[in-house]
Amino acid sequence: MKKLFFFCISVVMSLAAYSQDMIIKKSGEELKVKVLEVGVNEIKYKRFDFQDGPVYSIGKSEVVLVRYENGVNEVINSNSSNTPVPTTTTPVTTTPPVTYTPAPPEPVNTTIENNMGSYRQNGRYISKARVITLLKNTNDPQILKLLRRSSTQKAIGNSVALGLGLPLLVIGSLTTIKGVVMSSGGDNGSVDPDSRGVTAVGATMMGTGLTLQIINITMQVRSNNLIEEAVAIYNTKYATKQ
Repeated sequence: MKKLFFFCISVVMSLAAYSQDMIIKKSGEELKVKVLEVGVNEIKYKRFDFQDGPVYSIGKSEVVLVRYENGVNEVINSNSSNTPVPTTTTPVTTTPPVTYTPAPPEPVNTTIENNMGSYRQNGRYISKARVITLLKNTNDPQILKLLRRSSTQKAIGNSVALGLGLPLLVIGSLTTIKGVVMSSGGDNGSVDPDSRGVTAVGATMMGTGLTLQIINITMQVRSNNLIEEAVAIYNTKYATKQ
């Protein structure tokens, strides 16, 4: 029981390490920072491990995604251009004969859009499995690495929830009920002196089971965030935009 308790404490403490902002560059480098300002052309930040130090800045053209400590992701799109388009004067010409020219096919937008876990491409909803297939087909090392990490996070979370959390919840509930029955004295009215200990053990097991379920939820969120990072890279490097 003590080993299981200390295991839960260590896992919860490890999750606290993700309470910083993260700047993810197009090169794949991840910067642990405290974001101060997201401007038009640059992002200002301080190092997470030296927040009393100087203010740094990085061009938005180098950044794919900013992940804030509350789990919100902001995709950085630096593809827009403010370069004015020169105008030319068209000379007056005689009207040519009218000819029929078939209209070109409408361009296909392959950008993957994510709205609260619901994915769309070219105006149509697509499944998460389809999104992962599109990402894998790029054979991009950075995308494949993110997908592997996402799969690992999801598998660990499921193992924690189903392999440990659920059994502890069930056994803890039954043990707690048993302790309550023992403390009530039953039909003969005699109170078992071990009832408090049984109830305490059952409550501890239930609490540990609930903690593991929360850990599973956190790891599933982290798994989805890694897929969002892969989607952001896909949209920047491989998607065809209208």
